[in-house]
Amino acid sequence: SFLTESGNRYRLRYDNNHYAAPSSSYDDELFGVDAVLRLPKQTLLAKASAEQTDYSVLNQRSTNYMVNVDHFYYPDRTWRVDTMGNLYSYDRTSQLVALGTNQPDSTTDLAQFSSFVFYRPDDRPLSVSGGIRV
Repeated sequence: SFLTESGNRYRLRYDNNHYAAPSSSYDDELFGVDAVLRLPKQTLLAKASAEQTDYSVLNQRSTNYMVNVDHFYYPDRTWRVDTMGNLYSYDRTSQLVALGTNQPDSTTDLAQFSSFVFYRPDDRPLSVSGGIRV
């Protein structure tokens, strides 16, 4: 992890797990990167990762990719806008094993975007907020 004097943070991640038994093994490997950028009147958070898992007893492999970005903009004490976007992809494949206990192949792909606006004036008992998500 690297932290700058202005408060920005950058981090690389790596994780590797291996479990073995006499008749099976499990391997999981993950690479990731994330950043937090603190700028005047705004903050940006970004994360990305890629993961692969092999499970020998089911003769199965899965891959998982994720990207997530959050942006917070606050031009003054009255207004704030929060925006988020993310992408997610998961793919599982397997070869038929002798007892037929493996799960079927599957793929999941998701994408979403949302934005939320807050209006809270200091001098009035009024608060308004609204958002959109797709």
